[in-house]
Amino acid sequence: MAAITDLATPSAFARSPSLVWESYHYRRELMRTKEPNKAHLALAEAEKRNLFTTRCTSCGFIEENNDSPICEALRNRGLPNENGPEIAVKDLPSCRQCQSLVRPYVVWFEESVWPDVLKKIDEEITQCDLFLVVGTSAIIYPAAAYAMIVARRGIPVAE
Repeated sequence: MAAITDLATPSAFARSPSLVWESYHYRRELMRTKEPNKAHLALAEAEKRNLFTTRCTSCGFIEENNDSPICEALRNRGLPNENGPEIAVKDLPSCRQCQSLVRPYVVWFEESVWPDVLKKIDEEITQCDLFLVVGTSAIIYPAAAYAMIVARRGIPVAE
């Protein structure tokens, strides 16, 4: 199986959206069988239990999708197989507004955080009384910069 650092990139998605979607599907399904601990429950409550968000590659429409599988073509798929049959792009998750291919709404390696997200972070960190770095590392930018900004204000930072 390819490393997530190889699959979680715009170039990997352009090359094989099928393999990238299979990878995300595999990880989502793997987590569905796990029981959350108290920290997971607190994060889930903070996130309002949104399980998965997608962003359209054409029109930019952002949508929450809690369905599993996220599309029928991923049903019964397990560990992504680079040498297996590709799922046709037309069968991968698509936008409800323009029917184009959607992608996981995450920042991939080789990418910058979207300007609208940066703006929201800038607004939110001025109000926080605790800063949690989740899903990345406090040494990876821009998370590292935000952690330093709030820490300078005396706000606790947890990774």
